[in-house]
Amino acid sequence: MQAEEDKIMKPLVIIGSAPCLEDDLSRLPGHEKYDHMAIGLSSVNRYHGDIQYVANNHLENIPLIAQIMKERHEACGGNYKYKMICPRMAKGVDIVESYNPKDPPGSSAITGAFAAIRMGYRKIILAGCPLTGNAPAGNPYEEFRQGWDAKQNEVIGIVKSMSGWTKDLLGEPTESWLNPKRCAGNTAEIIIKKECTARWEYLIELADDFGWKRGAELGVWYGATFFKLLESLRNLYLIGVDSWMESDKFTHHKNQAVNMIEVNSRRLSYAGRSEILNMTTEEAVREIPNSSLDFVFIDASHDYNSVFADITNWMPKVKPYGFLVGHDYEWPTVDAAVNDLLSNVHSYKAGSDYMWAWRKP
Repeated sequence: MQAEEDKIMKPLVIIGSAPCLEDDLSRLPGHEKYDHMAIGLSSVNRYHGDIQYVANNHLENIPLIAQIMKERHEACGGNYKYKMICPRMAKGVDIVESYNPKDPPGSSAITGAFAAIRMGYRKIILAGCPLTGNAPAGNPYEEFRQGWDAKQNEVIGIVKSMSGWTKDLLGEPTESWLNPKRCAGNTAEIIIKKECTARWEYLIELADDFGWKRGAELGVWYGATFFKLLESLRNLYLIGVDSWMESDKFTHHKNQAVNMIEVNSRRLSYAGRSEILNMTTEEAVREIPNSSLDFVFIDASHDYNSVFADITNWMPKVKPYGFLVGHDYEWPTVDAAVNDLLSNVHSYKAGSDYMWAWRKP
């Protein structure tokens, strides 16, 4: 447990081999205290500091990397133990970070970044990875950009960069990002008295304990949580918000037009104490008076920017001592956005659902 907490607290620097590496590191004070991941053979040769991981898409380089790391350890006596990260299993590989062959191509840096996220890192900094110019082998770095473009919603907010095109895409690490000042909050009074095996059971438990009468759900989807709350909480007025955008990623998102019709039709049974706003969360927040809600359940888009915006935009709508609650806390992008903005967050695993809750001062 302590090792996992250390990863969350300690940033990871991903070391590339571009000419800007030394300049990038010089503008990142204190990086020696962070963990470091070298990207392939060129970066292992280039960076002589402590290395905890090596991410490498070229399996043929594993023996030479191992030889270099062993010689360095024997010569310097420092901590040059490391774990090898590759897209598939082979001799010498410690961590497999596989990728879909249908995905756009990405660099070893994106392999390393996703492995780091899965290991629990929440602050990842690219140094010497601008994706501009040519790699040491002569191939242009630009060819790897489409991989980062395709995955940007999964890494923005967690991965930052010191230079180049990746800095433009992901943003540069700032002091406030590395050491966020968090809002005050108090969830010490949250005590779950009975086991909750689904997200709506957790919400119902909180509603009963804190007397929720009016709330909003961001991201109704096919209505499972929305109607469970209305069925169980007879004194609750619930506002549902969904833009019903189509998506191929999840089965229930593929028929959003059907979901919209069915949810709006079923809601008529609760017409006196519910409403649906068929719009984005950014549009819907303008319709809600400040300090009018006992809670907001955030379960819409799960990329970092969307979660960050929903927390920021909807917090004023919650009454003092009201709650922001969310779903899928295990998603790195959700975790990062929540913990960049809030402190004293209550977390709870309700069956397969990972929940978070924050009480407004």
